[in-house]
Amino acid sequence: MARRRVPPLIAPVPGATRDREGRVTFKPHHDPCHLYFVTATILGWKQVFAKPACAHIVLDSLDRHRRHGRWSLYAYVLMPSHLHAIVKPEGSQTISSVLQSFGSYTAHAMLARWTTEGCHDIDTLRPAAG
Repeated sequence: MARRRVPPLIAPVPGATRDREGRVTFKPHHDPCHLYFVTATILGWKQVFAKPACAHIVLDSLDRHRRHGRWSLYAYVLMPSHLHAIVKPEGSQTISSVLQSFGSYTAHAMLARWTTEGCHDIDTLRPAAG
């Protein structure tokens, strides 16, 4: 029996393509006039930010990027396993570049703290209830 082609569930979007598995992908797009709602998660939804020291690293990184003119920070919510923020890249920054910088700076700061404190319990943190 021949397989019938199933039409896509969503209408084609300009700039959208499909990868080898058929998932819709988009080219990065940056509009300097827009605010961006971003979500950053911890792999496996581990509740890393429930630890005050880790939460302070994220908050410091958010503020550092604001103070150094990489973005305007309009709002944020820090949850035990993820972060939501509304940001607007400043100057020649793109959303891709500021998110890469934020993620890199935050990860390096956390790894440095865990290394100096001898903290190796990342795998023991419980995943968020789902």
